[in-house]
Amino acid sequence: MPAYLMPAIGGGLVVAGSLLDFDHGGRVVGMEFTPSFSYKADEVLRFVPAMALVGMKAFGMESRTEKWSELIVRSAASMAIMGLSVESTKRLAGRVRPDGSDDRSFPSGHTAAAFLTASLFAKEYGHLSPWYSVGAYGVATSTAMLRRINDKHWMSDVMVGAGIGILSVELGYALVDIFYKKKGGETLSFEAKGEEGSFAGIYTSYIFGGALTGKNEGKHVRSRMGYSAGMEISHLLTTNFGIGGRLGITSSQMEMKEQTGDYRVCNEPLDHVHLAVGPCATVALGKRFSTGAHLYGGYGFYPQADLDGVATNAQKGWGYEGGISIGYTTRKSVQIRLTGNYLSWEAPTPWMKNQGFSLGLSAGWGW
Repeated sequence: MPAYLMPAIGGGLVVAGSLLDFDHGGRVVGMEFTPSFSYKADEVLRFVPAMALVGMKAFGMESRTEKWSELIVRSAASMAIMGLSVESTKRLAGRVRPDGSDDRSFPSGHTAAAFLTASLFAKEYGHLSPWYSVGAYGVATSTAMLRRINDKHWMSDVMVGAGIGILSVELGYALVDIFYKKKGGETLSFEAKGEEGSFAGIYTSYIFGGALTGKNEGKHVRSRMGYSAGMEISHLLTTNFGIGGRLGITSSQMEMKEQTGDYRVCNEPLDHVHLAVGPCATVALGKRFSTGAHLYGGYGFYPQADLDGVATNAQKGWGYEGGISIGYTTRKSVQIRLTGNYLSWEAPTPWMKNQGFSLGLSAGWGW
């Protein structure tokens, strides 16, 4: 993996999350709002990659950084950059959390810590196998999803937190490399051969308006637009066929029809966290280009929301998504994919439906 890929992904997440201005609602600090449940796994998951890093290093597995002292300095520098970035931004932004508990929602510190530890692990052991990096970033993405499910953060909070975590490690390592007079290099040593189509990376998608629609007690609601972000992977088991999946979160801007016939944008978005897996196929189109198709099925969750008086409870349900993609793989194993999807998920209420189309872009590494 070339040195520019992760900074580009981290910077992209920060920019995209900062521009996503419709996803945080009009809650106030101290308002009564009780989530229907609370999972505590995110308190532990954010440290799992760091624990794996220390354990593997202690058992003698060769890492990028040979000396413990140097690894500690790298980690400390990265954490200092992350901590300063997160705390200063929280104080400046003053965004209220979805549960109304305080005004420290933006960005997500838990998510920043999770992606920082995942990036540290990928830096040190990603050269051994792509699956080490996939596992670390999968744990980090799960932490981000749980922060939204637990109603502690909005979607943009976790996107920016993830970007800060990644960028903090990149900057921390760059600064320490200067201090130790070392030349920074690639973190993954495997190279794409062009004809191979396995892939892992971060995706973002635009969901076209009207995917979510419903009518209840004379009130019409529909999604105006939506954005989705998360992690995806597709691993080929044969030359052209394999298995893949996506773990992500979608935030849809909702609008309600007035008595005048005009639509008014609701204060809060409607979010959906989902995990889907299934078969995928890839066909090479020359040395660097490829085309693919997938059909994933899985399980999703809607945190409860209040669409200007139309309440939706926390809802779980099954669904599927299928689509086609066009990919390009560079000589340095970077892969870019443009994907068109059809989505069909169980809606947050019986009187709504969730079916629509999305267009997305993915960036990651191929092997």
